[in-house]
Amino acid sequence: MKCPHCGHEIANGANGSDFALAPPPAKALRPKANVIGDGKAIILMPAIGGEVEIRESVVREWEETYPAVDVGSTLREIRQWVLAHENRRKVNVRAFVNTWLKREQDRG
Repeated sequence: MKCPHCGHEIANGANGSDFALAPPPAKALRPKANVIGDGKAIILMPAIGGEVEIRESVVREWEETYPAVDVGSTLREIRQWVLAHENRRKVNVRAFVNTWLKREQDRG
């Protein structure tokens, strides 16, 4: 039976008169978006639930933000790392790549 207020599935409570909310159905983890940025596709990054296409506008932003980093080369390096470590794939690819680039910038 569905709750008339919120639409959650409800079930009878222990004594038959109470109602308890049934847990919402589990959702599979998936990337928030399968495209990051605008323009031409630069690289496909493996992620939980598929691949994420990183486009040139976000690559330009990263190049401006992290001038000491060869962003194109580092993106290829990140891709190879993710391919080699399938159990470490991410949902939020943009945050993962950004953190990697920041670390590279700080080293440089």
